[in-house]
Amino acid sequence: MIRLTRIALLLAFGFGLSGCGNAPGRDVTAVSIVQNIVSAITGSGTADTPDANAVARQAAAALTNTDGQVVVLAIPNRDVLTALQEIERNGDYVTFGSADRRSLTLKHGMLTATRGLGYDLMSADVEQVYRLIRTRTEGAAPRVNRYLDGENQTRPLSVWCQIKQGNSSASSAAGLPAGTVGMLESCVSDGATFQNSYQVTPDGRIVQSRQWISPLNGYVTVQSLR
Repeated sequence: MIRLTRIALLLAFGFGLSGCGNAPGRDVTAVSIVQNIVSAITGSGTADTPDANAVARQAAAALTNTDGQVVVLAIPNRDVLTALQEIERNGDYVTFGSADRRSLTLKHGMLTATRGLGYDLMSADVEQVYRLIRTRTEGAAPRVNRYLDGENQTRPLSVWCQIKQGNSSASSAAGLPAGTVGMLESCVSDGATFQNSYQVTPDGRIVQSRQWISPLNGYVTVQSLR
């Protein structure tokens, strides 16, 4: 996995890496996007550029070598950024993996499980919140996350979540499809509070998100490249 500073991770996803897509010269485009992000952070583009080049080329190679979906995964709490490609599909659930056996499973972009990340999300019951977010509908619904704690025990966390709309994207200038709408999922229980955010296309695809895994792992950011 490629390591960057936390601020690099957080700013990188604000630039919309989904613009890489399947366009000609995507390798050059991907590298250019990440280099521009690093330049904005460091002022010179030199401090973290090798890492930026590596993750950009990793993503571009995955796009070239597979017809399946490709995502970029960031774990800000652990300063990690890597590209993952589709390795398995089971109905609406798609599992993405890396060469070092880390993986995550998404349902149209909503996180339902991780493996190999440490303090993993073992499973999640998300059907009700998923329906609201995918249809870009405001409302409230429950969810259950089951995560590994520091003693490697699976802990269920039942929360109640409020779903609200955020800002829409009128054009693809930011790297997101036109008509994309931001959705916020604010969840609370007696033991935890977290807020997930999603960018959802008119056809219900979550193309960019920040989602909570567990108290020890915190949030992951997922950016769809295809």
